Amino acid sequence: MTYGTAYVNALDQVRDYAEPELRRDLDAISEYWESYAIPVGQMASEAKIYADFVDAARSLIESPDTAALRTAQIEATDEVSRAYARACSTGADA
Repeated sequence: MTYGTAYVNALDQVRDYAEPELRRDLDAISEYWESYAIPVGQMASEAKIYADFVDAARSLIESPDTAALRTAQIEATDEVSRAYARACSTGADA
Protein backbone atom coordinates (compact mmCIF):
# COMPACT_ATOMS: atom_id res chain seq x y z
CA MET A 1 0.00 0.00 0.00
CA THR A 2 1.31 3.45 -0.90
CA TYR A 3 1.00 6.55 1.24
CA GLY A 4 -1.46 7.90 -1.32
CA THR A 5 -3.65 4.82 -1.10
CA ALA A 6 -3.50 4.94 2.70
CA TYR A 7 -4.58 8.59 2.56
CA VAL A 8 -7.56 7.75 0.35
CA ASN A 9 -8.52 4.94 2.71
CA ALA A 10 -8.32 7.34 5.66
CA LEU A 11 -10.50 9.85 3.81
CA ASP A 12 -13.07 7.12 3.21
CA GLN A 13 -13.14 6.39 6.94
CA VAL A 14 -13.47 10.08 7.79
CA ARG A 15 -16.29 10.37 5.26
CA ASP A 16 -18.28 7.76 7.17
CA TYR A 17 -18.38 10.10 10.19
CA ALA A 18 -18.41 13.48 8.45
CA GLU A 19 -21.33 15.82 8.40
CA PRO A 20 -23.39 15.28 5.24
CA GLU A 21 -22.45 18.66 3.76
CA LEU A 22 -18.74 17.73 3.86
CA ARG A 23 -19.04 14.35 2.17
CA ARG A 24 -18.96 15.80 -1.33
CA ASP A 25 -15.79 17.70 -0.43
CA LEU A 26 -14.15 14.56 0.93
CA ASP A 27 -15.16 12.72 -2.24
CA ALA A 28 -13.54 15.45 -4.36
CA ILE A 29 -10.29 15.14 -2.42
CA SER A 30 -10.34 11.34 -2.79
CA GLU A 31 -11.06 11.58 -6.51
CA TYR A 32 -8.10 13.91 -6.97
CA TRP A 33 -5.79 11.47 -5.21
CA GLU A 34 -7.15 8.39 -7.00
CA SER A 35 -7.30 9.93 -10.47
CA TYR A 36 -4.26 12.20 -10.44
CA ALA A 37 -1.87 12.24 -7.48
CA ILE A 38 -1.45 8.48 -7.08
CA PRO A 39 -1.03 7.78 -10.83
CA VAL A 40 1.48 10.62 -11.22
CA GLY A 41 3.38 9.37 -8.19
CA GLN A 42 3.44 5.88 -9.65
CA MET A 43 4.75 7.20 -12.96
CA ALA A 44 7.46 9.15 -11.15
CA SER A 45 8.55 6.13 -9.12
CA GLU A 46 8.75 3.94 -12.21
CA ALA A 47 10.68 6.42 -14.37
CA LYS A 48 14.39 5.81 -14.65
CA ILE A 49 15.07 9.41 -15.67
CA TYR A 50 13.09 12.62 -15.37
CA ALA A 51 12.49 12.84 -19.12
CA ASP A 52 10.74 9.45 -19.01
CA PHE A 53 8.46 10.72 -16.26
CA VAL A 54 7.61 13.88 -18.19
CA ASP A 55 6.82 11.88 -21.32
CA ALA A 56 4.61 9.43 -19.42
CA ALA A 57 2.79 11.98 -17.29
CA ARG A 58 2.40 14.91 -19.68
CA SER A 59 -1.05 14.01 -21.00
CA LEU A 60 -2.41 13.46 -17.49
CA ILE A 61 -0.82 16.60 -16.08
CA GLU A 62 -2.00 18.81 -18.95
CA SER A 63 -5.51 17.36 -19.26
CA PRO A 64 -8.45 19.77 -18.79
CA ASP A 65 -10.06 17.06 -16.65
CA THR A 66 -7.01 17.08 -14.40
CA ALA A 67 -7.18 20.86 -14.10
CA ALA A 68 -10.79 20.52 -12.97
CA LEU A 69 -9.78 17.84 -10.44
CA ARG A 70 -7.04 20.07 -9.02
CA THR A 71 -9.42 23.01 -8.71
CA ALA A 72 -12.10 20.88 -7.04
CA GLN A 73 -9.53 19.40 -4.65
CA ILE A 74 -8.26 22.84 -3.62
CA GLU A 75 -11.80 24.13 -3.05
CA ALA A 76 -12.78 20.99 -1.14
CA THR A 77 -9.69 21.14 1.07
CA ASP A 78 -10.44 24.78 1.84
CA GLU A 79 -14.04 23.95 2.76
CA VAL A 80 -13.02 21.10 5.05
CA SER A 81 -10.49 23.42 6.73
CA ARG A 82 -13.12 26.14 7.18
CA ALA A 83 -15.60 23.63 8.63
CA TYR A 84 -12.97 22.41 11.09
CA ALA A 85 -12.12 25.99 12.11
CA ARG A 86 -15.82 26.79 12.61
CA ALA A 87 -16.28 23.69 14.74
CA CYS A 88 -13.24 24.56 16.84
CA SER A 89 -14.35 28.16 17.35
CA THR A 90 -17.85 27.15 18.44
CA GLY A 91 -16.81 24.15 20.49
CA ALA A 92 -18.89 21.83 18.30
CA ASP A 93 -17.68 18.43 17.17
CA ALA A 94 -15.63 18.73 13.98
